[in-house]
Formats: sequence, C-alpha cells, structure tokens
Amino acid sequence: MKYYIKKILSLGINDTMDLSDQARLNIINASAILAIVNTLLNIIAYFSFAGEHAYMMGAVSLICIGFIVTTLVLNKYGYIKLAVNIMMIASMFCVFYISRFYLGPDYGFQRYFLIFGIVPTVFLSAKENITKTIYVIFNLLIYGYIENWSYDYRLSMDTMYYSENIAHFFNYITIIVGFVVIIAMLRIYQYIISREEAGLKKALEEAEHKSKYDHLTNLMNRRYMMEVLENKHNNSSKSGICCGVLMMDIDNFKGVNDEYGHPVGDKVLIDVSKTILNVLDNRGKAARWGGEEFLVLLDSCEATICSEIAEEIRSNVELLGTLGERKITISIGVACPSGKDDISEILKNADKNLYEAKARGKNRVVSS
Repeated sequence: MKYYIKKILSLGINDTMDLSDQARLNIINASAILAIVNTLLNIIAYFSFAGEHAYMMGAVSLICIGFIVTTLVLNKYGYIKLAVNIMMIASMFCVFYISRFYLGPDYGFQRYFLIFGIVPTVFLSAKENITKTIYVIFNLLIYGYIENWSYDYRLSMDTMYYSENIAHFFNYITIIVGFVVIIAMLRIYQYIISREEAGLKKALEEAEHKSKYDHLTNLMNRRYMMEVLENKHNNSSKSGICCGVLMMDIDNFKGVNDEYGHPVGDKVLIDVSKTILNVLDNRGKAARWGGEEFLVLLDSCEATICSEIAEEIRSNVELLGTLGERKITISIGVACPSGKDDISEILKNADKNLYEAKARGKNRVVSS
C-alpha cells in the first residue's frame, strides 16, 4: 500500500525537475488523493442522513472525483498547470453546488473555500502570481457569499433531513481536513527542503574536494599544496617548527605513455600515488605537482628522517614491478630548510636535488 501511495505522489516527477517543482507536484498529487478520499467519505455520509437528496449530491461529487483523477493522469504526462486548474475549478464547483443548493452554512462546507484560497499559492509556480491572486480573491468572495447570504436550502432547519448534530460533525470535519491539508503541505516542503539542503551540502563538499584534490590520483593538487606550504612556513617562522620537502618524478614516464598508452600511464600514476600515501602513513602530505611529478611535505625537518622516508618511497615504487622491459622507478630530491628559507627557495632546492638524482642515473634519492 505504501509503495502505491508513494508512486502516486511521484506522478510526473523526473530527475530534470528542480526540487521546488518536485515539491509542488508532490503536494498537488497528495492533495488530489486527499480530495478523492474526503469526497468519497462525504458521499457515504450523504446517504446516511440526506435520503433522496444524497443521489444528486453524490452524483455531483462523483463528477468532481472524475476530474480529480484526470488531474493525476495529466500530472503523469507533464500537463501540471492544466491539471491544477481542472482540480481547482472542479473542486470549487462541487463544493459551491452542494453548499449553495443543499447544505447552507450550517454544515461548514464553505470553509473549503478558505482552503481553496490557500492552496493555489503552493500549487502554482512563482511566475503565476496573477492566477494565484484571482483564485484567492474569488474563493474568499464565494466563502463570504455562502457564509452570510440568506436563502432556502434543501437541507434547511425546517426539513426532515436537517440534523444539528450532523451539521456540527461536518463543521469539525472541514476544520480537520483544512488542518491536514496545510500540515501535509508543510511536511512535504520540509522534506524537500531538507533533501535540497543535504544535496547542496554534498555538492559543496564535492566542489571543495575537486578544487583541492587531483581527480586521477586523489592527492592534493598543486594549488592546494601551495596553500598548505605557505601556512606551514608561516607557522614555522613563528614557532620554529620546520618541515622537509620531497620533490619526485617518475622515471621515463613519457616512454610509458608513448609505448603503452595513456590509460596504462594513468594506472602507473595511481599506483605510485597509493604507494606514496602508504609509505607516508600520516607522516606528511602528498600532492600531484604536475604530470608525473609529485611533492611531499613531511612533518619532520631532520635530514636523516626525510632521506629515510624518501628512500622508503623510492624502494616501494621499485617493487611495483615492470611494464614489459620497463621498470617503474622514481627519482627524489630532498630539501630540509632552515627557518630563513622562503617557499620558493625550499622548492628550488628540492627541485635542484631532483634533477641531480636524474643526472646521476635516476631511481635514487639526493638530499641537500
């Protein structure tokens, strides 16, 4: 049962819709279901107290139900604006006819026009303010007309079908229905808003992650690493804390791409990145510096420790194996700055040592 109700509530909704439009369509479909149920219950009630008049009142109500069912079909096929207007006009006609010619104000059906005056503000989009205003004003006028105009009704107090208790019962029912409609609208909007907030939060988190991390290796990108380096260096100048920098480059990487293609080259980049992260194990941060180059910022500034970590990375990369006759290796330049060095000087020293490692035959570590 829950599955079918959910399916009806989702009639006409698709992934291309804005969440606000989805919320509005949820409310329209929910209101249609509620209107159908409420009208059916009213028809049953007519036959329990109105005798021969129930047939005419029931027939009008059934016609109204037919139009409301039509709105659900129209919603399914995307004719939402037409569906809303059909449901509003059919419901207004049904309630007006039964209130004006049969029940009068004692049964409280005229209060439905207060509901009909509220729901267009939700049913219709923000671009349809004129239509909303017309519905609001028209419904208030009808409510005032039925509430205050004096004329004879078929179920007036001087007929055998009039019952004060039943009139009070219907009065309370219209209040309850109005309350339920408003609460349902608020609950659905609350659900959509919370879903939208969650989606927005996730999108912002994803956007922030994409702005800071390389999409292939999931390491920091160069821009974000520069921010980290600057913050680290500024803190070092104040607290005396320093850090080691490893500049590294995969050896002969261009040959890998040329011989095996970029998909294989991408896999090598990913495998090397994972190896770097596994070796670091919270002892520093790593970034893809550009192409096949990586930069590691270590928490330690001791030359011996920095060189040991660099050698550990180099040896673990070497264990990745070969591509045909090509062995996957990496060259690393180590720089352990003093507090007087600025960022550009630190990177320059690490880069200088990296090129020295390349010049000495690659697959080695060179430190200052």
